[in-house]
Amino acid sequence: MKQLAGYILQSSRELNKAAFFLIAVLTGFFVYLNYHYHIEVSLLRMHHPLTRFIGFLLLYLLMFGGSYLVLIQLKHPVRITPFFLGLILLASALFAWRMSSRLITSPLTAFLSAPWNRYWALILNPPVKCLVILFIIFLVKKQGAYPDKIDGLQKKNISF
Repeated sequence: MKQLAGYILQSSRELNKAAFFLIAVLTGFFVYLNYHYHIEVSLLRMHHPLTRFIGFLLLYLLMFGGSYLVLIQLKHPVRITPFFLGLILLASALFAWRMSSRLITSPLTAFLSAPWNRYWALILNPPVKCLVILFIIFLVKKQGAYPDKIDGLQKKNISF
């Protein structure tokens, strides 16, 4: 517990407080816009999956890209490489896919009779989406050759 408290204290000392405040305000502004104009609900109601995906992709690109624009404006050292820009695009695309895709497991449960096909599609949908996202995270980790763990999966000092 002391180690966690020390880590939090050290992180709070090293935190760029102006950037943190402005990014928190930006996030709050996006939350306000979402609740006031029902952006998420409107995007989810779109019938065409590609239109839903593009809408969410643009939304997340604004959110993620806006945060890094704040850091750049505050002269915070951010190394912007093509790989970094690809990661921002990939993160936005993953979030957009997660939000815009509906029951991706319906083809897996089509052989079952109703209502069990819909039930199992609903049950299997979140774990399958999670596995797809974890697989992509592992691919990014391999591609980036990161010295530290980036996925948070560690047990008894063994990083997966």
